[in-house]
Amino acid sequence: MNWTMFVQTLWYGVADGASYMLVASGLLITFGILRIFNMGYGEIFMLGAMLTFTLIRFASFPLLAAAALAVVAVALFGILVNRVIVQPVIHVHEMLPLLSTLALSLILLNGGSAIWTYNAFSLGFPFSWMIRLGGVTFSAITITVVVVGLGTVIGLWLWLSKARFGKAMRATVQNITGARLVGIDTKRVYDVTMVIACGLAALGGVLSALFRSAEISMGQGVLVIGFAVVIAAGMGNLLGAVLIALIFGVTENLVAVYGAPLYSRAVLYAIMLIILVLRPQGLFTGKGG
Repeated sequence: MNWTMFVQTLWYGVADGASYMLVASGLLITFGILRIFNMGYGEIFMLGAMLTFTLIRFASFPLLAAAALAVVAVALFGILVNRVIVQPVIHVHEMLPLLSTLALSLILLNGGSAIWTYNAFSLGFPFSWMIRLGGVTFSAITITVVVVGLGTVIGLWLWLSKARFGKAMRATVQNITGARLVGIDTKRVYDVTMVIACGLAALGGVLSALFRSAEISMGQGVLVIGFAVVIAAGMGNLLGAVLIALIFGVTENLVAVYGAPLYSRAVLYAIMLIILVLRPQGLFTGKGG
């Protein structure tokens, strides 16, 4: 076996996993607090990347400023999603948020195709330096993707664990009635939850576009992987989702390089099904995080 290629593939898998963990984290807190599966989440992921591309190409923003503005804009869009798409139907029937967010997905996908077409675009990257260790290349792009992805999720975990509002969100997950009785503004919690979730998706889209490319369909497969990560890790465990996201990213790349590239994602879904059969509650349910 060519060990240099093997380690290089592992590293690329970690970079993909860094994007997946952001998507999974947003899905996890959305389900944990709002109790919904956001079917439009993949297109929100795409929106972060495409807005960044637009700001770079047509407004001449530098990459960092374009990415920051795009992530903030999509995060604030989460308030609109919560108040217009989710809250009016969330207490009517459990299926309605699924259908309303599916409608959001179709609106964003079709609207995006009209604006940006189905071409793939490169965001570009201002740094070309790289680190070589034993023949393995760690490029500036992949290091940035991994550091930003891991740093964001660790920051989110610390905020949920230590910050006052983060604790209010956790209290809402555990007992919404009790949270309201002690004075927690659950409506604000819902808004902040969707803002964070949409921001995580947008950032994940930007990181994925740096490593791959920006295109309208980029969020569709990622949405399913995000659900698979959350289900395999177990609802309510953020750090478990991070670990599973990294495992999925590495597995997908190993299968693509050493197996059958067309079936690399099918292998991930097969892993999820095996975990569900052996441990339906997920691997990390009931464990800290």
